[in-house]
Amino acid sequence: MKTYHPRTSRIKEHHHFSLSTIILNPITIAIWFFLCLAGTIHFIGSFLTMRATLSRVTDAQQDVEIQEKTALDLIDKLQQADSPYMKEKIMRDELDLQKPGDTIIQLPQTTN
Repeated sequence: MKTYHPRTSRIKEHHHFSLSTIILNPITIAIWFFLCLAGTIHFIGSFLTMRATLSRVTDAQQDVEIQEKTALDLIDKLQQADSPYMKEKIMRDELDLQKPGDTIIQLPQTTN
């Protein structure tokens, strides 16, 4: 459609774009393709990062469980070491001390 513009004395063409010509335009298709590609790449990157983070969290939880067990074992050993029985055992076995009136018998060690 051609119209006459009174101020410029020129004939201008008016273009009417329909939605289908905009959507089917090769430039529009290329822009949509690259947007979808960028979104897919971002999604995959986020997914892989989340998976790696989950793996690190799982490893950290296992380390915490191991450390808790170790701490409980050490607390048990500390409580046992503080008992009168363990104190006497250390004095007799490691320090070679004895109570008055005790007789110490030393047996020779045999090799197999």
